[in-house]
Amino acid sequence: MKRILSLSVLAALAVGLLLSGCKPKSEIKIGAILPLTGDIAVYGQGCKEGIDMALHDIDTSRLLGGRRISVIYDDDQAKPDAGVTAIQKQITVDKVRAIIGAVASSVTLAIEPIATKNRVILFSPGSSSPKLTGISRYFFRTWPSDVFEAAALAEFVSGQLHIKKVAILYVNNDYGVGLENEFSRRFAELGGQVVAVESYDQGASDFRTQLSKLSAASPEAIYLAGVHREMALATKQIREARLRVQILGDADYGVQELLSMAGGAAEGAIYSTPQYDPVNGTGAVRAFADAFRGKYGKYPGPFESNAYDAMMIIAKAIAQVGTDPDRMAEYIRSLHAYQGASGTVSFAANNEVSKPASIKMVKQGEFVDYAP
Repeated sequence: MKRILSLSVLAALAVGLLLSGCKPKSEIKIGAILPLTGDIAVYGQGCKEGIDMALHDIDTSRLLGGRRISVIYDDDQAKPDAGVTAIQKQITVDKVRAIIGAVASSVTLAIEPIATKNRVILFSPGSSSPKLTGISRYFFRTWPSDVFEAAALAEFVSGQLHIKKVAILYVNNDYGVGLENEFSRRFAELGGQVVAVESYDQGASDFRTQLSKLSAASPEAIYLAGVHREMALATKQIREARLRVQILGDADYGVQELLSMAGGAAEGAIYSTPQYDPVNGTGAVRAFADAFRGKYGKYPGPFESNAYDAMMIIAKAIAQVGTDPDRMAEYIRSLHAYQGASGTVSFAANNEVSKPASIKMVKQGEFVDYAP
């Protein structure tokens, strides 16, 4: 009886050891730190939809053979402190080797040193602050730096619209500051003049005082550098004040929710954005857009497609070189002309992503390529 019991116990222990040994091989944990609630939750939720689409495609294509990726989501609420808490938990408790996030540049700047110190890949689908360029061998992003977006808009405003005087209203965080600095720098180089600059705190809803000061400088255009909610409200208040100016915006102006909030006030607004057209795109862009629309009943925006690409690139790196962060970073850095859901993606030696920019406008309640 003792012999039978001992054999049973040994068998159970063997099975337990076998299962515990197999689990790490069958499941790969990836973190995701996104603004799932708060002022820019629409961006975080879009990223989550893109990541979930990528997980489905990774599984169905058996990119990793029999192994599966499990994504651990944490909400940073677009707040640096919450992001720091999330990354510390994901690294020490969840033991992730790669993290997708954050979206807000201020959060990404706060968590990047922790990721680098612990040799964890940090891959942002939405942070554009120039401060992030070349910041770490472990940091990547699929959203280009503000340098490219703001410079492209400045060149268009000066060269195509022939506007000489611009006022700027920007959100006072790393995202807004980066856009304001780069637009002002490039516009001045081209002979333009930034006649007035005003800022506001993230989450603000009344911009009448700032707009009054900007209007006093007699600008031909007002450049709104912020997130979609704030730009929508500022757009309405510009039109309510009957200011006869061209409204300019950053890439976040192209979020569908802005049109719902701003209504007809947004008509004619012009903004620059990384080149992306889910409706008329081809190749991987069109394939993803069609699949996404079939699942969610809407076309994907840039956050959805950028997050999809971040997840797929991480998975491809794991498939090729395993989960060692140094080897993963080397593989990602070597990608050039990768055909992704967000378009053509290339990385430079400093890990910076390169994408062409395009100029869009609001016309008849839709986002379209600029046409005079």
